[in-house]
Amino acid sequence: MRFFVLLLILASCVSDPSKQSRNAYLLEEEDNTLSEVIEDITVLLDLYPINGEIDKEKLSYELQRPRQFFSSGSNNEIRLHKLGQIRWLYVESLPSSVWPILNQYIENENDLSIRISDPDKGVIETEIFNRKDKEVKYRFKVEHGIRQASTELFFTELVKQENDWAILDNDNSEADEFLRKLLDYFSSATVSQGTSLVALNLNQGRKSEVINTNDGKSYIKLSIGFARTWAALNRALKEAAINVKDLNREEGYVLINYGLPEEEGILARLRKSEPKEYKIIVRSSSEDLTQIMLDSEEWNDELESLLSEINQSLS
Repeated sequence: MRFFVLLLILASCVSDPSKQSRNAYLLEEEDNTLSEVIEDITVLLDLYPINGEIDKEKLSYELQRPRQFFSSGSNNEIRLHKLGQIRWLYVESLPSSVWPILNQYIENENDLSIRISDPDKGVIETEIFNRKDKEVKYRFKVEHGIRQASTELFFTELVKQENDWAILDNDNSEADEFLRKLLDYFSSATVSQGTSLVALNLNQGRKSEVINTNDGKSYIKLSIGFARTWAALNRALKEAAINVKDLNREEGYVLINYGLPEEEGILARLRKSEPKEYKIIVRSSSEDLTQIMLDSEEWNDELESLLSEINQSLS
């Protein structure tokens, strides 16, 4: 038995002459195929192409500037806005978080009750109630705001006239008083305490987006009308502490002085380069679509910074 084991060990240690010759042949051969393929990079199949210009000699590339979709807020503000007959609350929280708080407030009011609650459309309407011998009802519309993770809560007070409903005029309306109470309620409530699953679709709406054009420039596209855009732009310039030299609403332009921030963070607004004069143009392409553009033939980092700062301050 030991003899057979010894023979098996000796057989395993003996090298195969054919394998030795084949290994020596492989070591002597030079494979030039790989280097030839790498030198000709045009034959490579790029499964994950990069959006940018590629330098084939240096095998380097330049990436395009990432797109900005939203202006963003971080102060957790709640404000009351007015524009003609339109009134709305601005809340720095997602609509899905605002929705349950609004429902709770209406249900807790003694004189109010909910007749329609449609989270898909973001509409809440109260039951009809009598006030000064007139039939009145409230309508709320919850929409995503201009800023990221913000909500615009529109309020309309309607009165029955013959067989139709009309918006109450400012003299007879109690909208301001009601909205101040609603604002106080949102201020005391913890807006981030929960979210409504049925209203998650309301978080998808966007009203502000930075568009990059083919010639390397950018502009802000807003899904709101000219009047609201003009008001939002003026508010944004004040918030960003940008010096306004002149403005003309009829022609839709604002002249400003702006210098590129020399550092990031809070001190960026205090330390800027020598300011230059720029012209901001507001153009409306439809009733609910407006653009904010910078009037300049050339585009540079200072213009990009200015547009970004305006976008970040819009609300």
